[in-house]
Amino acid sequence: MKLALAYSTKDRIELTKETIGRLREFPGFLYWNDGSTSEDGRSLQHLLQSSLSPKPYCSRVTGGADAAIVFALSQMLAEPSNTHVGLLENDVLLEPDWLEPTMALFDKGAKDGLVVGAASARSYVDRVLVQRDGYALMCNIGAGHIIFTRQAAEIILRNYRTGYTSENWRTFALLSGIDIRPDWCFGPHEHATTADWHWDTLLAHHGLAALALTPAKATMIGQNIEEQGLKLVDAELEDKRNNEAFEIFRERTKLVREGKLRLNVFDRFQVQRDNTIYYPHQLHMIGGQYSGDWGFKWAQGFGPFAYQAGVSGGSLFVPVYGACSFLVSGGKQGANVELIDRLSGFRAAPQLAPDESNPQIVEITVPGTNAYRMMTLGMSAGGMFYGVAAPERQPEYVEKGFSYADLPQVAE
Repeated sequence: MKLALAYSTKDRIELTKETIGRLREFPGFLYWNDGSTSEDGRSLQHLLQSSLSPKPYCSRVTGGADAAIVFALSQMLAEPSNTHVGLLENDVLLEPDWLEPTMALFDKGAKDGLVVGAASARSYVDRVLVQRDGYALMCNIGAGHIIFTRQAAEIILRNYRTGYTSENWRTFALLSGIDIRPDWCFGPHEHATTADWHWDTLLAHHGLAALALTPAKATMIGQNIEEQGLKLVDAELEDKRNNEAFEIFRERTKLVREGKLRLNVFDRFQVQRDNTIYYPHQLHMIGGQYSGDWGFKWAQGFGPFAYQAGVSGGSLFVPVYGACSFLVSGGKQGANVELIDRLSGFRAAPQLAPDESNPQIVEITVPGTNAYRMMTLGMSAGGMFYGVAAPERQPEYVEKGFSYADLPQVAE
């Protein structure tokens, strides 16, 4: 077993000084990815690097939390000897003895009949699905601290996107019989979720479990989590012991791994209002190609990456079957856009107004019946592209994955 851990920071230097102390003499390989904008924040890596043994591999990563996650996973998976890869944010203070019991969860789960894809030293009360002796089966670990098997990390990257709470509800109801909607983080109403809020759901769809220590061996610093409605697990949750649900989960995930059960809930591409959404970072998976000047911006709840046309403008070429809609906005300054159906000659060229406080996403709808043809989109500088929506499922190049190398540069 070889563990690599990516430690993520962005300013908040006092938090970094406190939490990185728990990584001194870390036995695996440590990657320190920093997105600080202040001079003090940017200099901290150099100042503290010599205090760590072995010295971490340091990188600068900007563009938001999801860019940092995708960069870290891509970076760690590029080393084939890494059997386990983990994420740690600088507001998570691990207890000194966190490592051994956390890594032991992979074997503990196996002894209980699970195949464990992820483990964590951090556990929140409302994210626990089933309590076991010394650990919990989770429905939402989150990105603050999580360790994946190599297989699980590859699944996360390949299917990286934002989600909806209904994907989580249905998955765990089907796999365990438990309705997670009464818990704070998932309901009772459907809403969009960040990418990391459905990692446990995604892994469960592949027959893998996510486990965390109970009580937790981590605390949150620099914030009042109670004000956020959160509570770390400080003792085993007797009211969440449910042997029947655990047995159901174990047996059904086994059937999923064997290819004998398909849930038909989670998909690589998101479905909203009977349309499949293909986000900008996924278009190469359906044959799309970009040209010109593009950068990405963090769209935390929708994508999570939006693409912005640079100073010389940008173009997109994507084959689409049937009707579709292109999701665009004018960005801060407003922009011109031209959308052309190369088969029918349909053309739309609206002038997009500047966004105000929030993006004003415009749907440009293109009619289509039994036609699979090339669509082209041209945008002037500053225009934002959020994806393509289509009622018909598009042909997918199944071997195409996703990594940080597939993103354009960070938009200015």
